[in-house]
Amino acid sequence: MEKLLSFIWPIKKEELGKFLPLAFMLFLTILNYKILKSTKDSLIVPAIGAEAVNFIKFYLVIPSAILFTMLYMRIANLFYFKQIYFGIGLTFTMFFLVFGFVIYPNQEALHPSLEKIQALINTEIILLGFKLHLSHLKWFLLIYSKWSYALFYVLADLWGSIMIFVMFWQFSNQIIPTNQAKRFYPMINLIGSAGTFCAGFFMEFFTNAQAIAGNETNTVFLIKTLISVAAIATLLLLLLFTFMNNVILAKDRYIGELKATKIKEKLSFFKSLKIVFSSKYIGYIVVLVLCYGMAINLLEGPWKAEIKKLYPTTNSYMNFMGTVFKYNGLLAIIFSIIGVTLLKKYSWFVTALVTPVIIFITGIVFYAVLVFSDFSNLFLGTLLNIDILVVTVVLGAVINIFAQSSKFGLFDSTKEMTYIPIGSELKSKGKAVIDVLGSRFAKSLSAFIQSLLFIIFPFATYSTIVPFLMIVFILIAIIWILDIRLLNKAYLKHLNKLENSN
Repeated sequence: MEKLLSFIWPIKKEELGKFLPLAFMLFLTILNYKILKSTKDSLIVPAIGAEAVNFIKFYLVIPSAILFTMLYMRIANLFYFKQIYFGIGLTFTMFFLVFGFVIYPNQEALHPSLEKIQALINTEIILLGFKLHLSHLKWFLLIYSKWSYALFYVLADLWGSIMIFVMFWQFSNQIIPTNQAKRFYPMINLIGSAGTFCAGFFMEFFTNAQAIAGNETNTVFLIKTLISVAAIATLLLLLLFTFMNNVILAKDRYIGELKATKIKEKLSFFKSLKIVFSSKYIGYIVVLVLCYGMAINLLEGPWKAEIKKLYPTTNSYMNFMGTVFKYNGLLAIIFSIIGVTLLKKYSWFVTALVTPVIIFITGIVFYAVLVFSDFSNLFLGTLLNIDILVVTVVLGAVINIFAQSSKFGLFDSTKEMTYIPIGSELKSKGKAVIDVLGSRFAKSLSAFIQSLLFIIFPFATYSTIVPFLMIVFILIAIIWILDIRLLNKAYLKHLNKLENSN
């Protein structure tokens, strides 16, 4: 019976003081991120189009991520981690509150009219002696027409990379030794995944209430409510972080030993990058993150375009995403339990392979339905009397649910474990580069490929470019699996070195 209990709940009684606050910190961070993620997509996709997301990710998000990484490496040498955590958390929250309560309700006065933008799109200009039709730049102009949405999208997108991967996981890696990580991380992700479910519940509840009130087209109250929930979650998160530092960690022996190894040299941004990029081990982790980000982005773009056709308004789009997040959260809990089992019974390698295999198999099915749409429509529509649009939206939702759930339950746990056996300097600076620049660059690279096609062919849509995207997706999945093999060998070597040095 005792073995069964330890299998289901591997956290020891004396470890609960550190485990529970940390797990609820991730819960609040993910709750916040999922609310912001759904809000940013629900603003951009119905108002501009799924194609615009690629332009925002490459031309706006990636420069912002580079600027933040430079800033972070600078302030990491000047301030304590506690000060950085509070500063970043409060800065983001202040912007979201200003957007929800000031900018969004007054957007008509702040945004240029759609008629003016459409007139620009139809304009032809002479540039360096060449005729340029502005239809090739139509997505840039449409994004400008909703510039505040794009700004919100950028900061909401950065929240995930910064507050989850840099802030939370760096904090976790500093306070949890390797022997605890195998038991802690999957269970922390399990509780954290409940944040996805709660975010989905909030979105469904508020959008349904809006629809029942017959006020579905006026989304000001909806945005204000969701931003308020996100702000409250952030304040609770900062309180938990303070409690962890002032009460729990003050008694922790491992933290006392860790403080004794504080880095003396303060490195410049370029010296920090040199250390990071000279490490082959960090390179393997970079490829891991790049492959995940690119694979997900290649699947999400066509799927979101299909969602817009079925759910064309902000309210209906957000309501659907709320349902997706609810199932996502439930399945992520299951994957977290699976992660504990796989890490205990098998190995890091087996556990790390699950996510790319799931995404590869389900992704191929999704692309096959889109690429061979005529056959799919004949089989599903004519023979089975099923709407092909509903099928693609639901199939994309299933893939997204499995991909995101396995990420939080398996991918994140195994990725974070790879940081533990390396030095504190490489760990700190490496995480900033990988989790902010790496994850953003991954999505932005695939976004650039797609946006380039839309610039060259201004009348192209996702329906016309999916065969090309399918080929790119298959190549990325293969590289991902090969990289895991190489990273596994390097990870085991670093673990052996760490064990021999102790």
